[in-house]
Amino acid sequence: MCDNITPDTEASGQDDFKPESLIQDAVLLPKKQCLTDNSSLLPAELKSQIFFEISDLKTLSNLSQVSKAFRTVFNRREKDYYNSTRAAEFRSGELPLDTAVDSIIRHIQKRDPKTALMFFEATWNSPGGRSGSARRNCDFTDMLSGRLDTEEYDILLLSLHTMYDHVTLETSWTAWANALVALTCITESFGKVAVSGVRMELWILDQFSSRQQEMIGQGVLEGEKKNARFVLNGLRRHHTRRRHREEKRHLEWNHLERKKKHTDNLAEVLQAIIHVDKSISAVAEFMLLESQSRPGRHADFHGGVQCICDPSTCRHTADANDVLQALEEICTGHILNNIDNSAHEAIRVFMLTPPYYTHIARERHERVQSMFDDKYGRFEPDSEDADL
Repeated sequence: MCDNITPDTEASGQDDFKPESLIQDAVLLPKKQCLTDNSSLLPAELKSQIFFEISDLKTLSNLSQVSKAFRTVFNRREKDYYNSTRAAEFRSGELPLDTAVDSIIRHIQKRDPKTALMFFEATWNSPGGRSGSARRNCDFTDMLSGRLDTEEYDILLLSLHTMYDHVTLETSWTAWANALVALTCITESFGKVAVSGVRMELWILDQFSSRQQEMIGQGVLEGEKKNARFVLNGLRRHHTRRRHREEKRHLEWNHLERKKKHTDNLAEVLQAIIHVDKSISAVAEFMLLESQSRPGRHADFHGGVQCICDPSTCRHTADANDVLQALEEICTGHILNNIDNSAHEAIRVFMLTPPYYTHIARERHERVQSMFDDKYGRFEPDSEDADL
């Protein structure tokens, strides 16, 4: 949870709408602040737009006191200007989460769901949630769910449903990560929202799958790794579930085609995870996926014939070559950093290599095993390695 000290305005409950908190009676204002200046000649509509563009309460308060003309416009919609500015502060990400949670709950208790939703969406879309780790928005919804009853919480979750209904039109790791967090929140809630959330989850993940090649192809910047990892692991689980589902529907005429699609998509996702996360488990899963599929992705690519190919002439062999290169780098890194248990585990993954890829794995396997032997003594396979 956030340890930030809550601002005095929040601690004193001044997040509630209180006109006297922003401006004083005209008689108390210095005369120079009440003088008409050129800005006062602006149309009322433009003054109103300026108030809505303000992003902090101090500036809002100062502008409301510039002149009688500005104060007159301000007085007409003071609550709207205040809420708009407060939402801008939450959207900036500069205020701690518990400040936003307190404000949202306060407005729900005052039976003002419109403002509560405004603050909720602003906080959800703040830089910490939008550009940082998706974990922040999980914490945000956890804090709310712990203090709201089911009905009140579902009102907020319905706004997530609306916010992410068209997220598949975007190709952004951040947008996709936040959509998956939203789906998790929705599907783990209660009542009608959970039912609609399940349908939404399947639809969005299927749409993500159809665009994953485009997304993966654009790469992952250093600052995007957390969100990319979150999205890729979500797609990994989705394709795994869908493959198993198709295995149970073997009597349907096109189940093999659907299973192949999810197998290929899963292989693509695993490769991306390997390069983003240097994951040994993803390498192992990739190798098992290649060897356990029937007739196998490699053989299927060659018309059902299992053959030995060069990476320069076979796309599947080239993919496997990239994965094995990543595995060698993982092993080497662990050995050089004296992480012997992890190095041992990583070297064992070479033994999962299917027979039709051993020609591109052999030299790499021998190199890392020799490095391990030189540093730690002879590499001793575990007893279960005999079954690999």
